[in-house]
Amino acid sequence: MLVDFEITNFLSFQNNTVLSLEKGKYLKRHAKSHILNKENLSLLKNVNIFGSNGSGKSNLIAALSVFAKMVLQPTDDIEDSLPYMPFRLNDKNKYEDTEFSIRLIKNKKVYRYHICYNSEEVTLEELYFVTQKNEEKLYFKRTASPNDSEILPNNLKKIRQSVRKNKLLLFDGQDKNDAECVAVFKWFHTNLIFEPFRKRLFKSIQADSAKKNIFIKLLNLADFNILDIEVIEKIESIPEEFKKMLSMETLDESLLSKQFTTFEVYSIYKKYDENGRVVGKEKIPYEMESSGTQKMMAVALTLLDSLHEDRVIVMDEFDDSFHLSLTNALLNIINSESNTNQFIFTTHNLNLLDSNLRVDQIYMTEKDFLGKTDLYSLFDFNDIQGVSRSDISFIKRYLNGQFGALPDIDIEGMNQLFKEI
Repeated sequence: MLVDFEITNFLSFQNNTVLSLEKGKYLKRHAKSHILNKENLSLLKNVNIFGSNGSGKSNLIAALSVFAKMVLQPTDDIEDSLPYMPFRLNDKNKYEDTEFSIRLIKNKKVYRYHICYNSEEVTLEELYFVTQKNEEKLYFKRTASPNDSEILPNNLKKIRQSVRKNKLLLFDGQDKNDAECVAVFKWFHTNLIFEPFRKRLFKSIQADSAKKNIFIKLLNLADFNILDIEVIEKIESIPEEFKKMLSMETLDESLLSKQFTTFEVYSIYKKYDENGRVVGKEKIPYEMESSGTQKMMAVALTLLDSLHEDRVIVMDEFDDSFHLSLTNALLNIINSESNTNQFIFTTHNLNLLDSNLRVDQIYMTEKDFLGKTDLYSLFDFNDIQGVSRSDISFIKRYLNGQFGALPDIDIEGMNQLFKEI
């Protein structure tokens, strides 16, 4: 589970910015269905980030993704650069570290993991955990170079000596089976899911007929009239023409002989004659399906694959290609009592503002005239915390500019520009 995520000096986020999934204090609406209670914390099952084009919504997702990649995919050698992308519209920030900090729950324990880095080195890395007395305790502190200011448990002291300046101690710690490092690493590896769809997900229903039946039923309930799904798994080798091209590079010979698995996916539909009578079935390749059908399959597979797994599923432009009715239905499932996962979505579909959401589930991004992104929750607006959702239209108030985050579009100027061309 994700408690919160903090960013400083990354892309359009110049200042410290926090995305929190803790529920708002004293807010009781949908407390039973929309909330997960874990380790003395009340966490939201879903947050939705609204904002105009270019406001920085996707940069927030990018920050979490970069953090995850740094944890899971370390640099190969001392010359490799770290993914340093500071706020560039202020000269001061170009020379300051990027900071990421995350609080997460794994194995019934709350952790806080914090890093600071630039293009060349990790300047600070800290791991904390919350004790049974509900106190945060520092597990390790790693600085730019081994010195007396570092705080390390005995089992990490020897490992620390061999950690390159552009690599995380957490990675080498988990590689040597340190329990706390393993827990945090596994959370990033297993519990945090980005843009979840891969054809490989179809493999999970290929060998599980019960799950496959539920998958097809879910599609039909969402008005996708698919009879069946056929998944063909193939073991293939690198084509000879590519081998010849690759052999010119200095590649290990064993790589050229490797085999890899591919999946062909087909939807099965009823086939009709000119009188509307069923005359058979037709297979449609996955690639020929509409973007809406493909995305619905992705979401349905993700929901089924993640049941009871305590995952955090992150999707940029979640409702792209969906009808509003389908988006609302999916949000209803995600915020139901049966769901035990968390979902983080970005969207610019204003109609979702008046969906069946709590105010602490609605975040806004807004970019100011200096080019920096601000992130804030509707819960931060004191005048709406105690208002019943049935008594207020958030769309109307948003369009009136009461929550900010509106694009500053000069329609008249745009029209005039095209007249002059």
